[in-house]
Amino acid sequence: MARQKQLASIFGVLAAAVFLLWLVRPLFRGELDGTFQSRKLPPEYQQFKDFIAPQPEFFRTFWVPRRQRFGFWSDDHPAIDAEKYFTENECQEPFCSLAIPLPAQWGKDCPPNDRCYVRELAYFFNPQSAVALSRMAVKYVVIPLDSLEEIFIAERQYNPQQRQEAESLLDTVSWLKKVTVADGVAVYELPEFEDHFFIIGENAPSIDWKKLSTSQYQVHINAASRPFQLIFSETFHSSWQAKLGGAEIPSQTTNDGLNAFSISQTGNFNLVVELAR
Repeated sequence: MARQKQLASIFGVLAAAVFLLWLVRPLFRGELDGTFQSRKLPPEYQQFKDFIAPQPEFFRTFWVPRRQRFGFWSDDHPAIDAEKYFTENECQEPFCSLAIPLPAQWGKDCPPNDRCYVRELAYFFNPQSAVALSRMAVKYVVIPLDSLEEIFIAERQYNPQQRQEAESLLDTVSWLKKVTVADGVAVYELPEFEDHFFIIGENAPSIDWKKLSTSQYQVHINAASRPFQLIFSETFHSSWQAKLGGAEIPSQTTNDGLNAFSISQTGNFNLVVELAR
């Protein structure tokens, strides 16, 4: 009797193991789909990475409407989603006040009751948007290759016409220079862009900076002859502060929502910008 119970127990364990193996067989046979499906990096995004990654300077990419999951980014080359700033239902500075009425030909074929991506790009017709993007350290504007057909959605399905119209609009923006990088990934270069830290004004001192951690930077000021504002091109947060000697200098918000530190010391010196604890 005891032996029969033991055999029944073993048989039950084996049956459960076989059932579990049957359940996970798609994992080993490469048959998973949906969220768990294995995705290969499209060659176009490898080409994009090979273009961006070797560039030594700090800059950002600005993705319209948002970064595709394979789109390269790093600590030295962060990515920004345009839709966080401006959509039909969202409006944040600096682009909220820069939007101007779109010419009539743009968006005329958009679905009447769904998202129209090209209408979210009205601020690109304002030349001051070039200044705003530059101050955010943006070097490239990117329209992604929607290889998984998950970004340009209208009326609950992929709409390639909307992506093409967004690219056609940016093609007309005079201050953007289209750069050939990879098929299907539209890349536009700005005429200039600011560094992670910068100073504006006549006789502005030169600066060098070094990242010590994700929340701390060392900045060296060269030959400051007068008080100045040091701009830190991260979204304003009151916890950022500059430490100079024994003084703590609080961050102030700029008109376009960046961090600014009022520095009165002159000459050559170092300061530390960090998040207050």
